Amino acid sequence: MMRNLGGAIGIAIIDTVVYGRAPTHARTLVDRLAAGDLDTAKLLEISPDALGTALLDPEKQVMLAPLVDKVAFTQAINDALALIALTTLVGLLLVPFARRTSRSRPALR
Repeated sequence: MMRNLGGAIGIAIIDTVVYGRAPTHARTLVDRLAAGDLDTAKLLEISPDALGTALLDPEKQVMLAPLVDKVAFTQAINDALALIALTTLVGLLLVPFARRTSRSRPALR
């Protein structure tokens, strides 16, 4: 039961991180594109000509929306994986402090 409960809580936390962080990453990507960041344009695999005021064009926004959403979702998944890695590392560091309990149990009749 504890394994199932832990799994359910873990999946809920991961979903919360992924779906909570994706819109934040998307806004950051759009802001960086509007500022003319070439690295962000390369990340989205778009030409540098599409940067700056050209992003205000509704046609370009419709074209870029799936690309931005895909990259933002990928970055949010990376955040969740980093959280899993950090949790695992903390757990591994705490293993030496775990105490053994005695194995003597009363016999069942």
